Amino acid sequence: MVSPFRIPVRCLFIPLIPVLLSLLPFGMGQESLRNPPLLPHYPLRYEQMHMHSMFAPLIGPMSQEEGEMRERLLQESGKSLVKWQDAVFSYDAFFEYNRLWAKQRWLGIHAEQNPSDAWVIQEILFDCRPDLIVETGTHNGGGALFYASLLKIMETFYPWEESEQAQAVKEGREGAGLGYEGGKRPEPKILTVDINPIDHIGHSAIEGGCFSQQCRNVTSHKLFREMVVPIQGSSSDKSVQNVIRSYIKNNGYRRVMVILDSAHNEPHVTQELDSYWDLTSVGQYLIVQDTHLDRLRRTSETVAKLGYWEGAWAAVQKFLDTHPASRHFQVDKRREYLLYSQHYDGYLLRVQ
Repeated sequence: MVSPFRIPVRCLFIPLIPVLLSLLPFGMGQESLRNPPLLPHYPLRYEQMHMHSMFAPLIGPMSQEEGEMRERLLQESGKSLVKWQDAVFSYDAFFEYNRLWAKQRWLGIHAEQNPSDAWVIQEILFDCRPDLIVETGTHNGGGALFYASLLKIMETFYPWEESEQAQAVKEGREGAGLGYEGGKRPEPKILTVDINPIDHIGHSAIEGGCFSQQCRNVTSHKLFREMVVPIQGSSSDKSVQNVIRSYIKNNGYRRVMVILDSAHNEPHVTQELDSYWDLTSVGQYLIVQDTHLDRLRRTSETVAKLGYWEGAWAAVQKFLDTHPASRHFQVDKRREYLLYSQHYDGYLLRVQ
């Protein structure tokens, strides 16, 4: 007989998360290194968050009674407050070093997008209603399937013709992008590129990861076969880029979003930004993923092993500082409101 009070073992781990985070060194040697900042350093205090323009529209001012209660609790606890960036960085290190991304699934398919950014991207897709997503870095296809699922849901229950975006285009609002008045809107698709075949096991084979949980092959999924167009090749290859451009032109896509998620070293991402920025439609995003690796790989331990390393974050800064096309984009920090993001400074909104 099974006890009604039996608790799954994984649930016992939840209370340990704060303890495990506290064991990670908050500084991790980053003060002595050239680290990109996350955001301006504010203490993790509720009332000071309200002072930041990013939070004020979301949660409003704290009442005097709430503020006094907060101060009293802090004084009684006798504990100092940590910078929230350090807490986020520590969790990021915990997430990466334990390879939690290798355990994640979407509809049974290995999907490595961290939950915070997956949620934000879901909001972006709804807000912007792209017709085509160009993704570099397919891997096992879980990300492409995730995007396809969301576009399918939106198309089914909230069709373009009834959307706020269609109305904005009709009224000619600034930043609304292009619509399809007088013409047929193409069927939403995901165009995804990877140098390896989709059934390549890769990270799924990590011990304790998705492969050991009997993850399915994405090519067996009906929705993937219906909405995803895979291209095998390097995203930096001109022939691959020509295939993508021809696909967009021949099918009449006018609302294109680009997600860069292949190799994360600075030279490769710089080349991708130079090659793909103009595919991004006005009002859509160019999302550069895994900018967090620049900071994560600059701990004293990692630098000692690998030397100084620059990745996607450095490529974004180089693009914004030196590329003529940077005037077309703005870093949208509003998309980092959940605080933990692996793509900080990577949500680039095309505004012109």
